[in-house]
Amino acid sequence: MRVYLGSHDGAIVHYWAGKYPDCVGQCFSPPQFKPRAWIPYFLDNGAYKYFANNKPFDEVAFFTHLRAAKLATKKPVFIVIPDSVGSHSLTSEMWDYFYPKCLEISADFKYAFVAQDGCKPSSVPKEADWVFIGGTDTFKKPFIKSFASAFLGRCHVGRVNNIDFVFRCHDLGVTSVDGTGWFRSNHGKPIYSRLEQYFDHYYGQSLFTQKSLFAC
Repeated sequence: MRVYLGSHDGAIVHYWAGKYPDCVGQCFSPPQFKPRAWIPYFLDNGAYKYFANNKPFDEVAFFTHLRAAKLATKKPVFIVIPDSVGSHSLTSEMWDYFYPKCLEISADFKYAFVAQDGCKPSSVPKEADWVFIGGTDTFKKPFIKSFASAFLGRCHVGRVNNIDFVFRCHDLGVTSVDGTGWFRSNHGKPIYSRLEQYFDHYYGQSLFTQKSLFAC
């Protein structure tokens, strides 16, 4: 399972990308965009940031972001179509509006539909290449397994910022996760080093075992 570490570009990210191939990636929200040839990435739409700051979604910034990726040498693994935090019905309306416009810009990219509160695996548009599990924690955590099973190899979970949740997503068959909290200070100490527990486990390089704190 790959862990996308926001747009952080510190030395540790590049070290991990070399030491743990296929486990590390970056994600970029508008207007951030600085892909590296040796690190996979995906394009987020920035919807959660606008929601958290009580601002309207910036359509112009999103399409500018998309066009930048089209011109880049390294292409994204997938692009997240704009969504409405906490609402499946509004997210479906946004998909119907934005997806055709995205295809006009580039039909070669892979596009992700965001599963928000109220969504079921059967509710995901058939044309979606990926499913991105967003929504509130009360929606997200109980339904990860059903989405991961329905979308093998193309299921991503957003806002995964603690090691227990990383292991749980891995155990449930999730393809990738992202989190922006790994490089924030936790009582004066960044928590990113805990990710090496997962990376070492993934590669069988340690005897570390993890007991999930969540019921599947």
